[in-house]
Amino acid sequence: MIPLWTMICVALAGAAPLTADLAVAEAAARSAVLAEAQAELTRAEGALRAARGLRHDPELGAELAVVGDAWSLEASQALSLTGEGIADHAAARHALEAAEARRERAELALAAETRRAWVVAVSDLQRADLAARALEVAERIEGAATQRAAVGEASQLDLRIARLQVEQARTAWMEAAVAEGRSSAALAVLVGAEAGAIELPHDPLEGAPAPGATGGDPRSDLVAADAALAAAEAALTRERAATLPAVELGAFVEHEGPELRAGPSVSLTLPLWRANVDGRSAALADVAEADAERAAVRRRVSAEQDSAARVSDALEAAAAGQSIDLLADAQAALDSVALGYDRGELDLLSVALLQAEILDGQAAWLHGRRLVAEARIDALLAHDDPRLLGAGSPR
Repeated sequence: MIPLWTMICVALAGAAPLTADLAVAEAAARSAVLAEAQAELTRAEGALRAARGLRHDPELGAELAVVGDAWSLEASQALSLTGEGIADHAAARHALEAAEARRERAELALAAETRRAWVVAVSDLQRADLAARALEVAERIEGAATQRAAVGEASQLDLRIARLQVEQARTAWMEAAVAEGRSSAALAVLVGAEAGAIELPHDPLEGAPAPGATGGDPRSDLVAADAALAAAEAALTRERAATLPAVELGAFVEHEGPELRAGPSVSLTLPLWRANVDGRSAALADVAEADAERAAVRRRVSAEQDSAARVSDALEAAAAGQSIDLLADAQAALDSVALGYDRGELDLLSVALLQAEILDGQAAWLHGRRLVAEARIDALLAHDDPRLLGAGSPR
């Protein structure tokens, strides 16, 4: 099997069209958003490791008299007897779950963004190619009209109409070229390649896998919201437990002259003035915020999944009868129109009408394929479908 990176390099070098799967893989390797989500996950893993041990390090003290014969040693360990450490561990564990879910959602969102950019770039490239071919046909017809006018077989009106058609075709090509330049640049930013070096396939629908049966697992952003709320609730428990400060348990040894003393020690900070009011208030606010965020995410997930499924099903049904050879048919039709005028079988007015119909038909076909592709991508993202990540995804 050819390594994925080799396939990407070959595609970006122009030896083969850049598929949407390869574009997704390259975008993931370069994404700052994904790197940020991974960094958050790394921090959460470190916080969980830290929360697995005791919350306070032991203290060790020693004294030695410079004048006289005396020395002392003492050691103490602060321990929370209210369950503060247990709650802190739970908060860290839930925070890690939230970070993992956010990382997963960020990866899927990036894949969807890349596929949309790929679909738009393919559509705009095909429109630009069509506009360029239409301009060639218009110039060809203008040349034939000029020759006919020179021998008296065509009127000056026909010649003027032919020239106007050239200008219309040229402007249409300019607009298509601008759109294609912008969309190819947007895709190039994602995949890290020069816009002019990317070769793309012809059909925008190739970039969007057809959605399949949806599983029963909750969406990753909802998982993240649930875990964030659980982490906030555990943090509130921790702050309430911290109302009573940790108890310091230890032992001491003292030697002074002939006397030696040793024994246990206990110390406790009395929560008379602070009682961790600020920590408990902040934790309460975090719980309320996390709860509101989870409710908002639930509403968004439900709305997006319902809407995406409805739109995708409707567009899939409408596109079922679309021809996949329309690009070739359109080019053949343009050539036939030009040939018909050359042979005198079509007048210039008929040529103009037919050419407009052909261009509008192909533009509509491309736009329809793009709409179906975008609807598929929305449906895949709405259900956390791993097919967004491509065939090479480990999921």
